[in-house]
Amino acid sequence: MKLQVGLIGIQPGYKIILEQVGIPYTIIPFEQEISKTEYPVLIIDYLLPEYDWKKIVDYVREGGTLLINSDSYNKIFQEEIKFKKVKYLISQKNSIYSEIGLVDIYRKISYPKSDTVEPVDINLYIFAKRLEHGKIFVLPFSVNELLVDWGSKRKKFYAKRKELPSEIVATVSKNKIREIVRVSLEHLFHSQNLPFISKWYYPNGNEKAFLFRVDTDFCSQNDAEEFYEICKNHGINSTWFVDTESKERLKNFYSKLSAEIALHCKEHKIFKDYEKNYNNIKSGIADLQDAGIETKGFAAPFGEWNPALAKVLEDFGFEYSSEFTIDYDNFPFYPYYKNKFSRVLQIPIHPVSLGRLRRSHFKQEEMLNYYKWVLQKKNSKFEPVIFYHHPHHRNFSVFDKLFNHVSASDFWNPTFHEFSEWWGKRNQISLDPKYKDGKIFINKDYCDYIKISTDQKKYKILKAKPEIDIDKLVLNKKSLDDYPPDIAKIRDFTWRDLLYNFETWRAKKKR
Repeated sequence: MKLQVGLIGIQPGYKIILEQVGIPYTIIPFEQEISKTEYPVLIIDYLLPEYDWKKIVDYVREGGTLLINSDSYNKIFQEEIKFKKVKYLISQKNSIYSEIGLVDIYRKISYPKSDTVEPVDINLYIFAKRLEHGKIFVLPFSVNELLVDWGSKRKKFYAKRKELPSEIVATVSKNKIREIVRVSLEHLFHSQNLPFISKWYYPNGNEKAFLFRVDTDFCSQNDAEEFYEICKNHGINSTWFVDTESKERLKNFYSKLSAEIALHCKEHKIFKDYEKNYNNIKSGIADLQDAGIETKGFAAPFGEWNPALAKVLEDFGFEYSSEFTIDYDNFPFYPYYKNKFSRVLQIPIHPVSLGRLRRSHFKQEEMLNYYKWVLQKKNSKFEPVIFYHHPHHRNFSVFDKLFNHVSASDFWNPTFHEFSEWWGKRNQISLDPKYKDGKIFINKDYCDYIKISTDQKKYKILKAKPEIDIDKLVLNKKSLDDYPPDIAKIRDFTWRDLLYNFETWRAKKKR
């Protein structure tokens, strides 16, 4: 039996998630017959009117499993659907999704209201239906719609205090949608007594990754020099996203750093207009080239992203970019816009800078504890930890202590280019696992690390080999990391939200 997922039709949102998690999948043409031995799990996010849904029902009756949204579920089974407008959802503490916590949606959801379904997580409105030998999971939203959304809004981020830091970031919690899909698929494989196999996230079996980004806008050379020395003293690889306002500083300082240099801006603005973005970025690239600096990466001012900017970055041949208004706290991905995938890899970061902590009146010890808490939370989920800093905000002792903590831990610490290069390689290598008689068989051309889970709490990260006997594996037990009981406070409205929005508007106008 093949251990892969079948996608019915082209589904960009699911494609992004499956590649992030590293789950083998095949896009199934509408006219193709569907076999359980080829596809233990199917995914449907939409159904064309002419599609023969009867073969989906037959597939499930015979023991297949299906992940589907409620709209498509309704078209197949003609059962009552309820609608509800939500800002966010919070997972149920005792469900298989218990670790996920708060999920920003900000749109209408729908869910089946029938005696034929049972709740999997009543708070997330995820339901299951058993159909003879098979099983269906019904999601209350369209994954494709949520993953290609590029709206943004101000959000607060959790801390154990009253006044919380905030930033304008992606409206949808795409990282949480990814986790909902991953947990759902993992459960559907396990429900058939099948192992769940995925590519591992990092090279050489590393379980933790730490990246650091430096944005130099409005930064003096003295501040840049002092902060660079802190990074260097701790052996922290950093990527410096530079403004090109001072050509002298580019030639005399940034061109001499033993760190990756990427472009932040010429003019500290992002436009909705292609031509204005093009001219701004073209000038910045020319300034870097005059200083003898070649770059592969870009990070937009204010973390802004839009399709006009995306097209410019493609036309200039950038390898990667990093903007938190399209996504944050997530694995890399290629954005989907105007009915195609970008060629520029998006590397999401944790969007709360020290400047935002300072604006929320954090003391230095609170700043350090905040970053350590985020680091611990992301490590527990194997997510990359990617922080950033503006040296003109100083508070260097916070990072001196944080880097000391990171250096003492077992982190893979690539530059953004090295991370992008690895992720591109990871995407290109095909993983085609099969399962028979308790053994997993891996295609010989795949020689990197994989993750195997046999239930939600047991897993193993190991280097792939042609034949793996599951019974001989010593599995690790996953420790569940519950979300804080007062997590909902991060979406409570405060007057500071209006103040900070005004400050951001004013800053953009000035620049």
